[in-house]
Amino acid sequence: MSHNSADKTAKARPFKDLSKAMSSPKDVLWARHCDPKLCSTDPIAAESTSGTLPEWLSGVLYRTGPGVRKFGKDQYLHAMDGLAIIHAVEIRNGQAKYRSRALESEVLQKNSHANRICVTEFGTFQTPDPCMTILGKFKNRFLTIPNLEDVTDNGAVNLYFHGDELFTSTETNNIRQVDTSTLETVNGITRHSQMNSNIVVQRATAHPHSDPDGTLYNFGCGMRWGQIYHSVIKFPPPTTDSHGTRLSSHDQAVRVADVPARSNWSIPYFHSFGISENYFILPESPMTINVMKAILMNVNQSPPVEIFDWDPQGTSTFILVKRDSGQVHPIRYNGRAFACLHHINAYEEEDQLIVDMCVSEGTVYSRLYLEAIERDAANVPPSDPIRFVLPLKMPANVEPGANLVTLKNTKCRAFKESGSLMRVTEEALSQKRMDMPQINYAVNTKPYRYFYSVQVDEDNLSFTRLYKNDVETKSCVGIFEEKNIWVSEPVFVGRPGSDQEDNGVVLSLLAKKDDPTYVGLLTLDANTFQEVSRVNFKTKGPVTPSLHGIFNISAERENSVLGLIDLKLCTATNKSLLETTKSGANNWLGSVVSVSFVRMSGDKDVFWARHCDPESCTSDPIEAENSSGKLPDWLSGVLYRTGPGVQKFGEDQYLHAFDGIAILHAVEIRNGKAKYRNRVLESDSFKKNMEANRISVTEFGTFATPDPCITILGKFANRFLTIPKIEDATDNGAVNVFFHGDELFASTETNKIRRVDPATLKTINGATHHSQIPGLVAVHRATAHPHSDPDGTLYNFGSGMYRGKRFHSIIKFPPPLHGAEGQYQSSHDQAIRVADVPARHNWHLPYFHSFGMSENYFILPESPMTMNMRRGLFMNMTQTPPVDFFDWDPNGTSTFILIHRDTGKIHPVRYDARAFACFHHINAFEKKGQIVVDLCVSEGDLYGKLYIEALKNGTAKIPPSDPIRFVLPLEIPDDAGVETNLVTLNDTACQAFKVSENLMRVTEESLAKDHMEMPRINYGWNTKPYRYFYSVYVDMEKLDFSRLYKNDVNTKTCVGAFAEDDIWVSEPVFVGRPGSDEEDDGIVLTLLTKKDDLTYVGLLALDAKTFQEVARFNFRAKGPVTPTLHGTFNPNPGSVFA
Repeated sequence: MSHNSADKTAKARPFKDLSKAMSSPKDVLWARHCDPKLCSTDPIAAESTSGTLPEWLSGVLYRTGPGVRKFGKDQYLHAMDGLAIIHAVEIRNGQAKYRSRALESEVLQKNSHANRICVTEFGTFQTPDPCMTILGKFKNRFLTIPNLEDVTDNGAVNLYFHGDELFTSTETNNIRQVDTSTLETVNGITRHSQMNSNIVVQRATAHPHSDPDGTLYNFGCGMRWGQIYHSVIKFPPPTTDSHGTRLSSHDQAVRVADVPARSNWSIPYFHSFGISENYFILPESPMTINVMKAILMNVNQSPPVEIFDWDPQGTSTFILVKRDSGQVHPIRYNGRAFACLHHINAYEEEDQLIVDMCVSEGTVYSRLYLEAIERDAANVPPSDPIRFVLPLKMPANVEPGANLVTLKNTKCRAFKESGSLMRVTEEALSQKRMDMPQINYAVNTKPYRYFYSVQVDEDNLSFTRLYKNDVETKSCVGIFEEKNIWVSEPVFVGRPGSDQEDNGVVLSLLAKKDDPTYVGLLTLDANTFQEVSRVNFKTKGPVTPSLHGIFNISAERENSVLGLIDLKLCTATNKSLLETTKSGANNWLGSVVSVSFVRMSGDKDVFWARHCDPESCTSDPIEAENSSGKLPDWLSGVLYRTGPGVQKFGEDQYLHAFDGIAILHAVEIRNGKAKYRNRVLESDSFKKNMEANRISVTEFGTFATPDPCITILGKFANRFLTIPKIEDATDNGAVNVFFHGDELFASTETNKIRRVDPATLKTINGATHHSQIPGLVAVHRATAHPHSDPDGTLYNFGSGMYRGKRFHSIIKFPPPLHGAEGQYQSSHDQAIRVADVPARHNWHLPYFHSFGMSENYFILPESPMTMNMRRGLFMNMTQTPPVDFFDWDPNGTSTFILIHRDTGKIHPVRYDARAFACFHHINAFEKKGQIVVDLCVSEGDLYGKLYIEALKNGTAKIPPSDPIRFVLPLEIPDDAGVETNLVTLNDTACQAFKVSENLMRVTEESLAKDHMEMPRINYGWNTKPYRYFYSVYVDMEKLDFSRLYKNDVNTKTCVGAFAEDDIWVSEPVFVGRPGSDEEDDGIVLTLLTKKDDLTYVGLLALDAKTFQEVARFNFRAKGPVTPTLHGTFNPNPGSVFA
């Protein structure tokens, strides 16, 4: 499932849809289903035991996790969705017993009664009532706002005690009490929102903290008087009042602190929180809950996992709340963007607060769909244990750049940013990646040394290894791992009376990959981390995973808890080991990117952040400062390129790599010499920004800065009452330049292109709108990569709406027509729509950056990278730029649609492939009744990673792009079997299999071992069998273009490479030798820039055959040389530059 899952994966699915995943030989622990009737409700003794349990160890290990996954034909989609199974292991007199039971939640009861999933869980939207009338269904979907009273009470995340009462919890405001002996569910739902009239909590964490006296603290959010607050709730131990009435912890609950949320629409998500001796610690992260998405859940039929936003360019802010007074500490602390699920510990030392936690970059939850886990393709963001040090006082006189952290043995730093704000940086607590941390809870809020954790497989969420970690040495000092064994969260139990932190045992439940009914209790010596004992049980039904839990020490070792004898507790020794869990995240309405602008004042040169003031453009042609080698005599013409370059307007600066206003570049080659010039594209966006002296037009990744002179009423109307207009979209042609006949145009991905004078690079006339093309062509966006025929006919692909339905359309632009009487008709004047493909969804449009074309077909790969049009409608309200419209569903399919070029009809056969995002097609051709389609693809949304700050920090983590090939047989033989490969071409590993009468499943082959992008070919071989393409190696952390490749598709190898230290290359452009019929007889041109020289630009010419350097021209520009994305070479024997 995606960061932004679409409707196809949001709802409960019939079991048959996931039967392959659940019936394959591979056992996926998170997909195991346990029928409640197969739980081991009666205690079972061990089948075998090795080693000896310590005599002092007596009590019960309680754990909970998702387990009941099917109701009727419905099956949950998400790893965290299954209804809770409670597990308990009682340890007494050196022996152990095990039992399990389904939590009899209201959700379980409703689902069982309806025989379907009728309550929405974290990652699965409920199945509608099949007996409901059409009017009822309409009302439920479009006229009903989700009710907080209807949220799940599926306590599959954690277990903890309130006094002597055991509760299961999830992350809603509902918890359920469980009988400590039988594990039966007791009473009804306990709601945090019903505790008393002074406490309104709509959701709460599943990880409370406790004091030694049994007082419990939890953290939640709620709304009062129209404002959303984060609240800390205190639950005193149970007591009896003067009348002899028992008062539970909930009866006595009080709100001890409130912190106003920084936004009513994007609420920072908390899965846990920190506590020290004197402070509650709330790290507000840029992983937020989008309230608008929550309100529209029924309309979208999207589960809670879809309401999360993640802003990698945001900041995480530590808020400290004083425990004694509930007041917010005056100093706040900004750190890098992270998502914290689990706190480790926090304590105070020398007027500084040490905060240890496990953090990841991005949301884990959206990656945890079962289909992705089954395919080892979850790509869970790794979690790292880190430390921050927060100075509690701000010195009056601080030198700029002075580190305010004074503790020794730490690399943490803190710097003053203003009178009440510090910037803090962390240090790693281990070189290994891990989560589910646990400590000896006796040292909670105190200086400590050890914590215990789990290694989580990033591909399939398997818990494969246990760690013991030393925070003083910042190292792992103990490991447990065993083949075919899944571990669970480690739980520390201290030896009674010992004051040594690691004197005790670590308990973990084990499961086997090849034995669904096996469960084991592993006991490790906490000091040596060596195995002490293992107790092996054989259960009645499948053993399902557990997330969190607690060990409760039994006061009397003679009392059997699981043997149906009442539990007697010693609350003074009840070490409540409370830790964390996992839940979900995704985007329905789009992550709200902060409009605080990135400053590029650092000494590191980030190419995509270079700013060129329009006055510093080299508008007059300049000759080379020097050159080497010699250009071929036959090479004559102009290389045109475009890319983002103007990054600042007034105090505003663009946030995204592709946002800068376009700078056009041109190199004229004639008589073996070269000249260079560049000029800003004088688009409407540029002019409006210049006039306002701010960013006044929204670009791809930066929302427009509001007009400071507008009234409050005007601001309200603009934000909440105005739907974005297509006409207001940018005309910033920073993506590509191409010719329509003899007219040169600069384009982006909106419906606007700008004409440019080929000689002066000046912008001509106003914007040309595709939406204004005659003949009922309504195109709201178009690709920046058209195709052309040898006669000059151009084809482009766009999307638009016609009679309330969204269509993908192919537009044909014939060559300009010069009439006999001097009439002139441009390509746009003659444009016609030659094909329409209905979009499969009006609200989730597959994204196309380019498309394919063969001799007889247009090729449209509909990928699961989609544009969420609802987000587009709400962009003014949420103040989100277009980059936040994108959804990515890694468990979706990519579908190839073929359109006949002569008739415009859709080919009856469609082709399903794995999920990929395609930005650039390489080539496509037909051979023996099959279409060969070559393209560069990645897994995930590239655009969301390309914020300037991430590139500056080297943390962009761009999904790599790979060149691959598909072969699409045009016909399905009547007698084809489902296991028959229908690809008949030789020398290919591609496959195609019949799924149904008009559907094939196709698999690809790789065209190279290296990652690469920006592919170009000899365009004379477009739509024909070919052998070579040229490409760029892209650094996945900084977007640096550092290497050029020549690739052979016949041998599937790289046969040429160019790279040079401190040089950035650009997209390679092939220019063929006139009259030659050899595919690689020609020159490859690329613009060069230097990392340490802002005003350098070079023209590099490589022999296309040998890929050796032929010539290089070095120019000294007037101002900084900015990056280019795409362009074209226009052959011309005469001088072009004025």
